[in-house]
Amino acid sequence: DRRSKPAQRQVVALPLGRTSPALIDLENPEKAVRFGGVSRPLRPALAPDKSWMASGSLHGSGTILWDTATGKQRRKLDSGNAYCFASPDGLLLAVAGSDAYRIFDTRSWEVVQSIPSERGSELPNFAAFSSDGSLLAIVKEHSRVQLWDPRRWRLLADLISPDPQIIQWLAFSPDARRLAVATTR
Repeated sequence: DRRSKPAQRQVVALPLGRTSPALIDLENPEKAVRFGGVSRPLRPALAPDKSWMASGSLHGSGTILWDTATGKQRRKLDSGNAYCFASPDGLLLAVAGSDAYRIFDTRSWEVVQSIPSERGSELPNFAAFSSDGSLLAIVKEHSRVQLWDPRRWRLLADLISPDPQIIQWLAFSPDARRLAVATTR
């Protein structure tokens, strides 16, 4: 007997305006959970099981950990400018700050790795986890990317662009065999 499985509920985290991120259930959008009391939230990261969300900021409130059921702050994880990136299994959160990458173990919310940034900018940095969580790409300098093994914290590769442009975004292909890097040009 082949019965169709019910569609999974999809949830999207997005900033509304400049001050109020929200969690929207696409099947039931009128029941959005709003997260208040932050200034200039940026690049939220949502846990795969949707139990928490972290949002970074630019000249605002720092990195905030949120309870997605209530919309209330659980804790402040970091200060300064940052973007947030969750690992596919939700066990790690990369906070890509302007001065360093701080990687949190989401079971304890302790920093398990800190990697200095050498960009020399107040702007947040960029990172990407591969779909299986075996790789973490970070922007080390404006045109330099490092690949890390987030299970053993080994540096696997140090990639320097032959065309030195400022890196604005990173993403792995679904099979983790390729890394796409977007620049300002």
